[in-house]
Amino acid sequence: MNVTNTIHIGKKTQVINGREVEVYIVPALSFQRKDNPNPKKIPHPLGKDFLIFESVEEAQQAIEHSGFTCAMPHTIKRHIEKQTYHTSYDDLILDSLEKLADDISPNVAASAIFALGEIAHPQTIDLLIQKMGEDNEIIRTNATDAVAKCGMAAFDKLLQALNDENWVKRNSAVICLGKLSDNPEIDIQKMIVPLFKRLDDKNSIVKSSTALTLGKIYKNLKEQQNRRKH
Repeated sequence: MNVTNTIHIGKKTQVINGREVEVYIVPALSFQRKDNPNPKKIPHPLGKDFLIFESVEEAQQAIEHSGFTCAMPHTIKRHIEKQTYHTSYDDLILDSLEKLADDISPNVAASAIFALGEIAHPQTIDLLIQKMGEDNEIIRTNATDAVAKCGMAAFDKLLQALNDENWVKRNSAVICLGKLSDNPEIDIQKMIVPLFKRLDDKNSIVKSSTALTLGKIYKNLKEQQNRRKH
């Protein structure tokens, strides 16, 4: 008995809830005995000769998770291949840079962190904030700059980092918030109360950084208010 290992996804228009939509059909597996030229079908576990999916991606995943190869409808094959390529390419770059950020060489790690800042992907914020607590100054500085480039996506996590047990990370978070205050998308007023608490920090370096940052934030806040008046 020969069983095909490639399942062709079909495409058709179907009326659902009173409107026409495109759906994707995954047929039952076909098999053929050597002594019988007429192919038969192995029904789906649900007892049907086919399953219907609303997106081609769902149909593709169902087939591949079952251990088979899928054949796309000709009209969308190129689109799916291109989309899959770009998704895996993005993951490849981010994963590689995240691994290099832990490299034994400080220069390599610092370069990887700088590159992550250029990408400014929300996925990397937790790692970058962690690196803000490093003893190595270049790594720490690059991480602080990288988090600032992530903008609003990093704001809440930076506020949490103000309370970290590691004073180096707290200090970097204070400095990073000062950099973020230059971003017009950030609500500067939400920084003020959390930063005021760091004026009582047990570490004198954190207290000094907080004083400088509050001065910068106050200046930026006044400039924002003046721009709104005009």
